[in-house]
Amino acid sequence: MNTIGILMDRTEGALQRIIGLVERRGFVVAGVTMQAGTGTVAYLAMDLRARDDSRNIDILVRQIARLVDVRRVAAGSHAIALDPAISAIGEPSSATAPRASSGHSSASMGAMP
Repeated sequence: MNTIGILMDRTEGALQRIIGLVERRGFVVAGVTMQAGTGTVAYLAMDLRARDDSRNIDILVRQIARLVDVRRVAAGSHAIALDPAISAIGEPSSATAPRASSGHSSASMGAMP
């Protein structure tokens, strides 16, 4: 079982895009917890189980990070570290994967060291 934490914008279809990607990449969602933050930000924790041994959680984390409404994503013990970031979004730590540039900038996103 793997746990991933996602800091995301609460926009229409965002959760559906994340869960759809997870399932298409060969993971089964075993549990979901979502906590609303300030404004339009939310924290999503997902417990995932790979359908087979060929599935790699690190690749999935990088793919999720590329989605438009995802601000940050982390796996394992680093996933819990994103939870406090709901109320005070700062620079991502080295344990998180920032969202890939999608043509628009966001003041809350920083560059990875």
